[in-house]
Amino acid sequence: MNLKKYFTLIFLLFPISYLKCQNSHTPIGVNYTGLGCYSLKNIDPLSITGNIASLANIQTFSFGMYIENRYLLKETNYYSGLITAPLSFGHFAFQVDYFGFKNYNESQIGLSYAKSLGNFLDLGLKFNLYSFKIPQFINTSAVDAELGLIYHLSDKIHAGLDIYNPIGGYFDKIKNEKLSSVIKLGVGYEASNEVYLTAGLCKEINKDISGNIGFQYNLLKKFFLRVGTSSDNAYAGAGLSWNNYRLDITTSFNQHLGISPGVMLLMNFKKTESGQ
Repeated sequence: MNLKKYFTLIFLLFPISYLKCQNSHTPIGVNYTGLGCYSLKNIDPLSITGNIASLANIQTFSFGMYIENRYLLKETNYYSGLITAPLSFGHFAFQVDYFGFKNYNESQIGLSYAKSLGNFLDLGLKFNLYSFKIPQFINTSAVDAELGLIYHLSDKIHAGLDIYNPIGGYFDKIKNEKLSSVIKLGVGYEASNEVYLTAGLCKEINKDISGNIGFQYNLLKKFFLRVGTSSDNAYAGAGLSWNNYRLDITTSFNQHLGISPGVMLLMNFKKTESGQ
């Protein structure tokens, strides 16, 4: 790796976390993976990346994985994997994220809990250990939390709020530096068994508000199409479901930095009785 390319990458990567900006918990394709969070019919394990409270509506032991090649650079690959466990006293998820390469990387380990409080309200809580590392320069970490709620306005309309790092999140080796706080508002409308629409707003501290809209179309419960746009990116993807598996091929586009292709794999295991 030549010196010019190395410093170019540092210039692109450093704002992601060290200067109080978005970090590894927000891949470029997060609007794609989290699109189903405000839906009961279109929810999947990775929906919790949109709102942690959606975990309360995942009724099976399941696994979700997402890989993203950000801007077609091997040094900016993003990996995320999680497992969910619905139990009688609440639903749990364990998630691991990794972004970067050997000379700069970010990682996050998270444990989530969610529960439905009646038929109208779901609450979720997640604790994360976030770390980033630049060899021979810095290796630091921070503990943060995420809170979410979803209110079911009707059988077809669902709305919610998700707050990442409401308090705390200070790095252990960088004085007065902390992870950014992010607030998300969203709503979903299940127009039919085939059509689902969603929209949302996102506000990161010290940044402008961004908006997003998304659309999902299901054909025979076997083929899936998702498209959408946000203030900075457009995204699209298609998926195929068979038995308890689903595979999506995705891409996101930024007008300044280019495309970020990705792949999403979902697996559902034994269905359990929920305590909801």
